[in-house]
Amino acid sequence: MTPPDLIPGHYGLFGITAPAPKDAWVVGDYVRAGRLKPVLEHWDGTSWTPAGPGVPLPPHTREAYFDTVDSSSASNVWAGGAFQTTGSGANHPLLEHYNGTKWKHVVVPASLGMDVILKVATSARKDVWVFGMNHECTSPDTFVYRWDGTNWTQAQTYNSCSTSGPPPTGPVVQALFSGGSNTAWALGYTFGGDPLNTPYSDCLGAHCPNHPAGCATGAFGQFLGGTGSGPDTWLTGWAKDPGTGTQQPLACHWNGAAWRDLSPPADVTTNRVFNAAAELPGGQVWAVGSIRPKSVFRNFAMRYTPGMGWQQMAFPSPDVSGEHEDMLTTIVHAAGTRHVLWAIDDNAGIFQHP
Repeated sequence: MTPPDLIPGHYGLFGITAPAPKDAWVVGDYVRAGRLKPVLEHWDGTSWTPAGPGVPLPPHTREAYFDTVDSSSASNVWAGGAFQTTGSGANHPLLEHYNGTKWKHVVVPASLGMDVILKVATSARKDVWVFGMNHECTSPDTFVYRWDGTNWTQAQTYNSCSTSGPPPTGPVVQALFSGGSNTAWALGYTFGGDPLNTPYSDCLGAHCPNHPAGCATGAFGQFLGGTGSGPDTWLTGWAKDPGTGTQQPLACHWNGAAWRDLSPPADVTTNRVFNAAAELPGGQVWAVGSIRPKSVFRNFAMRYTPGMGWQQMAFPSPDVSGEHEDMLTTIVHAAGTRHVLWAIDDNAGIFQHP
């Protein structure tokens, strides 16, 4: 399913969304003449075509890339990332909106404090959430904002900086997803607590559960993805098995009254991680990530069926030579279908099921 205009080994894909049965968007970046350029490709049910030429970047853009894309309909698609202008090495947040006909650049005020948008999540055109960061490592350095079509409202801030600055002093947020109307989930892990690096979740907005997820309490691990909304919400990630130290998939479900740990049975002979999840009509859930039976990570997928539990699903790992590792990073359900799913891995592979 690789777009034909992308040269293998020279690009990365980081987000995918499918707002209709024959309508999907994938985003990322590639390098040309030593500079990062944005990737934005569209699937029309038959083939991929580059949409980038139709995306109006800010004036004097020298470099740009996309990290994320999400949609609530074919006429409400949002893509986010960062850009740099000629003569400056500073990053600025990049946000683009597609209204079903054309793309439009959305100005993100500098006063919001972000230099990159890492995740965007939307349930409607006037209900858009962005998770961004400031790599200067000022305090706070990580932000979640909501756009209501007119104004930006700060929902939460965090001190998550660790890659290029001091250690975090609070939760490290790594993911964001829409939990329905005026609701979003920030996910990651704690830092500096006791015990250290436990799965962390933060529900933001009007329709949140009345208490945080109680799964994997006290376990070393992370929440990395989620799916569903309201009284049918899933948080997924991994937790370390206390006896063997292996990573095991974590799945936590909110049914409107209580949280329940619905993680797959542990397989302590190998390491397995859930990076993302997608719910299908009827309550079936697919979760994807990686499995490491020996020394190399391979693509990993499981399916949860109500009343039947989890089943591991066959999923290709294209590079069987062992020179590169494969890890599924994203999975989404194609709206308007019962069973169609899209997924991407960290080697820029695009997969469609069935």
